[in-house]
Amino acid sequence: MALTLLVSVKPEGEEEVVVEDTRVDSQTSTPPASGDSPTEESAAGNSGDAARNAYRAWAAEATRSMIREHLGLILAAIPLVLAVLRIARVSELDSTTVLVLLTTMDVASFLLATIAQTGPFLVLTITGYMIVSRRRYAPDTRAFRDLHFGLRFAIPAAGVAALLTSWQGLLLLLAVIAGIIGIDLLFEWLDRRRDRKVAAPSLLGTLGLLLVNLYVLPASMWLPPMDLTRQDGSHQTVYILDQDDQQMLLMNEHDRRIYNLETAEATSTTPCRLKDSNHRPISSLISDSKRPILGICP
Repeated sequence: MALTLLVSVKPEGEEEVVVEDTRVDSQTSTPPASGDSPTEESAAGNSGDAARNAYRAWAAEATRSMIREHLGLILAAIPLVLAVLRIARVSELDSTTVLVLLTTMDVASFLLATIAQTGPFLVLTITGYMIVSRRRYAPDTRAFRDLHFGLRFAIPAAGVAALLTSWQGLLLLLAVIAGIIGIDLLFEWLDRRRDRKVAAPSLLGTLGLLLVNLYVLPASMWLPPMDLTRQDGSHQTVYILDQDDQQMLLMNEHDRRIYNLETAEATSTTPCRLKDSNHRPISSLISDSKRPILGICP
């Protein structure tokens, strides 16, 4: 606190004299220590926030740039990633089983079977995630408009593929769509409630999709199960990995055991259905078409 007193004295015949008296309150005028300055603390906090925001912006831009430049490579790697995950699930991470499967499988048939079983779910989940991300991040960009144009083909294709699955598969696809819409509405509600900036897409959503697809990825073999009848009349559910005139390389369905069997020991091999896959596709119910009824595997 500083008090200034101005006194004007003007005796007769003399010039005006101004006396300035200044009293300073030492308790309130003492400057704060440099370490306790609120201004310096605020500046340090703002500097830290600015650095974090700059790093986040750089990471987001680097991710988007990588996706734009290597989109073809990323899309081509999706079937390979699914293939590796499926081999790991079927073999139960046994090294010998993995080597046998890799040396005996038909790569084209394996990839086609894997994509056909996971394709509709994968297309809808990735498309929905991209819609939510683009809508929240850059709704007016050309990429968002191109995405909507691509949806005209992606969603009908996924719907047609869903008709080839069972009711359970269709319900799963509908649940995914409902979940995507619910997440979008939740984000909008949080934006209005917290009055915060729109969040940019992150890699957490992509990792979540991979985990979900790993969960729904079928653990069954890509080869059709066979009902093997031996000369003694016993039945086994097997997968034929390789076969010639003398020997058959088989994998047992129940314990994933791989073994050789003399071809003469097998009296018949008949395709069959596993007990947990006894579902008719929706297309057969709509068109009233008939399909060969296979027996249940032993």
